[in-house]
Amino acid sequence: MVVVGVTQAFQGPAYASALATMVSKAEYPKASGALSLADGVRGLVGPALAAVLYPLIGLSGVLVVDALTFVAAFGTLLFVKVPQPPVETAPVKREGWLERASFGFRYILTRPSLFGLMLVNALFNFAFGIAQALQPALILARGGEGGEAALAAVRTAAGAGGILSGLALSAWGAPRRRINGFLGGMLLYAFGLMLTGIGQNALPWVLASLTMAAMHPLIGASSGAIWQAKVAPALQGRVLAARQTLGFISSPLGTLLAGADRGSAVDAGE
Repeated sequence: MVVVGVTQAFQGPAYASALATMVSKAEYPKASGALSLADGVRGLVGPALAAVLYPLIGLSGVLVVDALTFVAAFGTLLFVKVPQPPVETAPVKREGWLERASFGFRYILTRPSLFGLMLVNALFNFAFGIAQALQPALILARGGEGGEAALAAVRTAAGAGGILSGLALSAWGAPRRRINGFLGGMLLYAFGLMLTGIGQNALPWVLASLTMAAMHPLIGASSGAIWQAKVAPALQGRVLAARQTLGFISSPLGTLLAGADRGSAVDAGE
């Protein structure tokens, strides 16, 4: 997991920076929607396929299939040409490693609009971390004997919501005013959280899960389009890495807090 976390820290900003040079600002939400669609399909098809293959070929066979799919995905990158952003030709002051590492944070802190956007996103990730940790315990506790079936239905609804939202974004993109998509998506996600908390059976939980999963791609696409428009392509790698760092910190903090209070959530459901 440590290796996965380290590689994702490089992959996320690199992907976003490459995407910014390959698609126009207007098409960014559609590209982000296509990625969300792929993630949703993977989340639904992957576990089902593993459940079918594991009894037939065992763990070693599943790992071989996983390795082959990785090779195929890596091979496609050899045929993708990523345009290089313009490079400054003027003499650049030599910076130490600490200055280079902190550049993204300093860039964001001197721009109040980007700092506010990053702060709101960090708070959202914090709430998301809490919800992800407490939702299964709450459903299993309140669902009684049907708790496992309800949880399975909720997770299926989440996969369907991500796929439907990805399809919609791929076809129509995000709202023209990106901030409306960003904040509106968060409001609807908050409604889903509230519905999860007050629900007593599978129906409201499924509706809440569908809503929250559908809002995730909208929030990400709208936020990403804003950052793409506000940050020069040559600087996006370092700036987006700083943004991603705060997101990586806030979500686990929420999960940690939820773990300390998990017993209260179970007691509330009984």
